[in-house]
Amino acid sequence: MSLRPNEFVEFLKGMALGVEDVPSAQQWKIILQKLMEVEKDEDRSTIRELTKEVERIVKPFTKRRPGTPPDIFF
Repeated sequence: MSLRPNEFVEFLKGMALGVEDVPSAQQWKIILQKLMEVEKDEDRSTIRELTKEVERIVKPFTKRRPGTPPDIFF
């Protein structure tokens, strides 16, 4: 059974919540196995989707240097 990219992202979020520290070798094996099950779609890039999702979650926690101008979007 193949996973859609958004299903893999949901799976990975669940793993992130369930793993307290660094994933063990067995947990990495499960993550990689699920990653290999993601169906390939020529119009979508799994890496691009994962990168967007990670940036969305991590960006609010990124510390900025003092004096750095704010992000302004028009």
